[in-house]
Amino acid sequence: MPFRQLGQYEDVETGLYYNRFRYYNPETGLYISQDPIKLAGNNPNFYAYVHDSNAWVDPFGLSPNPVDRFPSWMQTKQGYQRHHIIPYSLRNHSLFQKSGLDINSATNMKYLPVTKGIDPNPNKSLHKGYNSEHADYNDIIAKRLDALERVATREKWSQTRIQTEIHNLQHRTRTELNSGKLKCH
Repeated sequence: MPFRQLGQYEDVETGLYYNRFRYYNPETGLYISQDPIKLAGNNPNFYAYVHDSNAWVDPFGLSPNPVDRFPSWMQTKQGYQRHHIIPYSLRNHSLFQKSGLDINSATNMKYLPVTKGIDPNPNKSLHKGYNSEHADYNDIIAKRLDALERVATREKWSQTRIQTEIHNLQHRTRTELNSGKLKCH
């Protein structure tokens, strides 16, 4: 198939991908010509897709603040707030760092209603910004990550195993938020 990431078209003769006004080299992760809009793209590297392709998610190159706390793919939703299952404040937790996972990945994001009666699930935890209950939630998740890290260290888990266990933690926590067993409001 000739189509690649971001609607790029593969030029099989050169191995480059054409993306509107310029060619992209998938081996280097850079364009071979400068960005036609230069500094208006707010990117100091004229040859890069974004400043940091590992952390920035901005498929159209239009985001005014690509290092926002929330991913650009997760738009605001009336009556709901966006929620990191593993809190954004724990993105630098040593176990999470060892996992190599993205704090803004789909497995770590969830919409939570701001008040009862909005979501069809009447038991789902509410989300009303950051407050003392949310601080308690963050502490609970930090303790769970700490406990996982102790086991990971003792059993010498590989990065793949760490990722699996963090995904399991995310799944269990999502279930607890959906049932109302775990609150962040």
